Amino acid sequence: MNNCCTCCKPGVFITIDVQLFASKARGPFTQFMASKPDRFGQKYWLAVDKESKYLINGFLYVGKDETRSVNERVSDHVVMQLMRPYFNKGRNVTTHNYFTSVKLATQLKEKQTSLLGTVNKIRRAVPLSSRKVKEELHSCKHYKSGDITLTAYQGKVNSMC
Repeated sequence: MNNCCTCCKPGVFITIDVQLFASKARGPFTQFMASKPDRFGQKYWLAVDKESKYLINGFLYVGKDETRSVNERVSDHVVMQLMRPYFNKGRNVTTHNYFTSVKLATQLKEKQTSLLGTVNKIRRAVPLSSRKVKEELHSCKHYKSGDITLTAYQGKVNSMC
């Protein structure tokens, strides 16, 4: 991973995700993820440069991390760890709804890094006014709280009514 961090100079956009490398071996850090095609393996947290699609940082999930504080979410800790070499350089991080939170957005903003990600409507930090409104198809509404802007977009018909 040191070579990945030092050899590649990433662009402005960085994507963070999780990857399960399939393995039939049994070990203390073998994970089960039902949503993946190969359900058992080693779970890696990865940061990838959008332009070159090159791995720029990552680490293996080995269970409870002693360096993480009790009141910090695992996903927030992972993003902060992966982005540490790239703070204060005006980069943008793209994540999916597991990683995205308002607290993470404010932490990254302090480090001159922006966050773009999807958020599930049922999250506590999402304003109640945006949860209860039924949006028209392909409609877009903006909610602002301090320095953070939430854009609610209805991209497809909700079949769970």
